[in-house]
Amino acid sequence: AAPHDRLHGLMLDAGPVHSLPQLLERLPLHVRIASARLRTSGETALEFTLDFEHRSAAQQFGIRSAGRLLKEQANAGTWSVDQRVHYRSGEVSGVGRIDALDLEAVGKLLGGAWHDRIGGGTLDLMLDARLADEVTDLSAGEASPATGAIAATIDGEVRLTSAVFTLPAVAGEPIVLPDIGYRFHAQVDASAAVPAPRLYRPLPVEARPVTLGSVSRGAVIFDRGRLRFGRVEMDLRPSLRGLRGLESVPERVELLLELPPTRLREIADSLPTALLGPVAAIDIDGSVAWKLDFESPTESISRMQWRSEITTDGLELRSIPAELNVFGLRGTFIHRIVDEAHGVDRVIRAPQARPVTSR
Repeated sequence: AAPHDRLHGLMLDAGPVHSLPQLLERLPLHVRIASARLRTSGETALEFTLDFEHRSAAQQFGIRSAGRLLKEQANAGTWSVDQRVHYRSGEVSGVGRIDALDLEAVGKLLGGAWHDRIGGGTLDLMLDARLADEVTDLSAGEASPATGAIAATIDGEVRLTSAVFTLPAVAGEPIVLPDIGYRFHAQVDASAAVPAPRLYRPLPVEARPVTLGSVSRGAVIFDRGRLRFGRVEMDLRPSLRGLRGLESVPERVELLLELPPTRLREIADSLPTALLGPVAAIDIDGSVAWKLDFESPTESISRMQWRSEITTDGLELRSIPAELNVFGLRGTFIHRIVDEAHGVDRVIRAPQARPVTSR
């Protein structure tokens, strides 16, 4: 930091820390940085202010910060935060923004492997969390008082534009992502009862893991969520049920996805070419719609369940690259699978496959 920076009120208790809440309770009571400039060995720098206030009796802290990222002395993105965090319940209220953050500059700032993995793109983010005196009972769908529990609504939007990543383990060429955006509205209620699962069968009490503890409560429900991925748009609404504060993951994860009838060509054009390989040359027409209802307990994800409904219309496969054309397999063939690490050595004989028509 530059010599003119000022740091006030740093008071941190000593002693062993055994959990995240204990660590948060030992945060300093007040930190103020009036002006700071953080330079890196490259061409990037951070300029920011910070005002941090800790109210240990209320188990919360507030943070106000604003700043910008510089790349070659030019503005590479700004941010502002005005948040209040209740660390025992994990609730957050306030606003935060990131505007036009240059991801390549972020990669250079982080250094190491990130320096060469991020080739470009910008990030925009907006979060507005508000505490509510009256919230929706998320288990019954009716309005009811919060009965002293912390409840909030969250409006947010995130946009990723012109992002490029270099990941040699995934693709041999840079991965150019389409523009991605997600806009949502969520409700948070720490007192909401956890309803019985809809898709998977709960374990009997005697078979539940010890880590489940007593009955958990609380939920984060995304009642509106619109995802845009290139030219494809869909509804995407996750939910977390059975909140356990910051020390453990929620009891259950849910996801509702609904893709309206969308042309397959638009889906293919939205996927990064570097990830598709020869699949990118497939010429296919028609449309597809997809509905997915997913539910999983976090203590045992092997018990996840889902319902999936896929509807196609006018599906026509016009051409396939030679290296993918399975219709060229006119008879049976042998495929051997070997995994020495797990003692697998299996031979599969595929039956004869003859399409009705092929091109």
